[in-house]
Amino acid sequence: MHVGVLSGEDKLEAALLARTRTGTEWSFYGREELFLADCLEGRHVRMIIQAERLGREKAAELMHALHRGGKASRVLLIPDRGRDAEDNAALRKLCQQLGADIVQPGLSPDAAADEAVRWLFGGTSRAGGGRLVVFVGTTPNIGTTLVSFGTAVRLALDSEASVGYLCLNLKSSKLHRYRGKDSAAATLDSIRAELKAQRLHGDRLLGLCEPTRGVPRLHVLYGNMLREQAEFFRPEEIECLLQAARSAFDLCIVEVNAYWDNAATVCAMIQADARVAVTTGELSHFQEDMQRWLNTVGPIFGLTSDSVELVVNQLDKRSLLNGIRAKEVRKETGMRLAAEIPRFSDIAGYLNEGKILELFTGHHGFRQPVTRIADRWIRQWSLPRSAGPAERSRIKRWLAGWRSEGRKVTGIEGK
Repeated sequence: MHVGVLSGEDKLEAALLARTRTGTEWSFYGREELFLADCLEGRHVRMIIQAERLGREKAAELMHALHRGGKASRVLLIPDRGRDAEDNAALRKLCQQLGADIVQPGLSPDAAADEAVRWLFGGTSRAGGGRLVVFVGTTPNIGTTLVSFGTAVRLALDSEASVGYLCLNLKSSKLHRYRGKDSAAATLDSIRAELKAQRLHGDRLLGLCEPTRGVPRLHVLYGNMLREQAEFFRPEEIECLLQAARSAFDLCIVEVNAYWDNAATVCAMIQADARVAVTTGELSHFQEDMQRWLNTVGPIFGLTSDSVELVVNQLDKRSLLNGIRAKEVRKETGMRLAAEIPRFSDIAGYLNEGKILELFTGHHGFRQPVTRIADRWIRQWSLPRSAGPAERSRIKRWLAGWRSEGRKVTGIEGK
């Protein structure tokens, strides 16, 4: 396949070449006139345009010229990494009108190359190809960690997938205490040097993450414990971590808490395969921060409310005096409602005693809604389901029968 790239940026070109597939021939251009002439002559099957070097007007002119030549449907546009939301929104609208494709703004050369290769060849270009699901809260202390971690636990228990949990709370990570630990060894700040050097890979991340007793397929990386360093995490460091997570796990839950304006939140939201916002029925919890971020900052990075799902937590169904119905929150935010979770008065006791896992593995009422959330992705992404208690008992009886007859069983073990 012949691919023409109008770029002029060495980093993007190197990233594309590093991800090349057999039978792919690349032609890189620094001048739009030569690029357009070769495209219209039919030299390239697919075309990639980096708008950052052109500006909005020249990029639009080039797209219209390709459209007149019947080539626009074969074009992928990489928008400006700058913060001009108006230009990026206009180019996105233009691509929709002309039938071209466009990646989300704000991506580094490596991340943009990942998206380009996925567009060219289908599937995923990332090593391992694991999914990322990002949970973000609309305000602190409303249960974002509970919902996200509970979903990760149920995914690991109800499917055969390897599941990672990355806490990207840069300022006030407390998950280790909720699990009954005085300190945490596997933390975001402990791998800062590897992230800065862009040397963190999937195998290394898997080895660093803490395994979860009783939930063998779940591995946890705790958040940043050095609060004073929270503002110094750079986008490329978070992108390196997320790429390693895709390589290490079949599915990774990423929790960014309620800090919308830092590198962890922005990069994770852009890279995610699914996005979930956690809020409550309190007007002050979902209206101001969510609307300001999604309606003002989100479009700069190609994020809109219809790309985020909604979980309404702490609902008091017996009284509406201090809250709003979930369907009204859904209507106000414009998001699809993924789950409603009632208020439980005993949650604090479980967390203070370090027994968060019991909320999701025992008979507590919190287990049911997070199980439904997890089940949706198990079905959507066709994850293999784990055997239930009845199936495990049947397998054990079958194995016992074989052994009692003196038969040797290899390659199968009871769970």
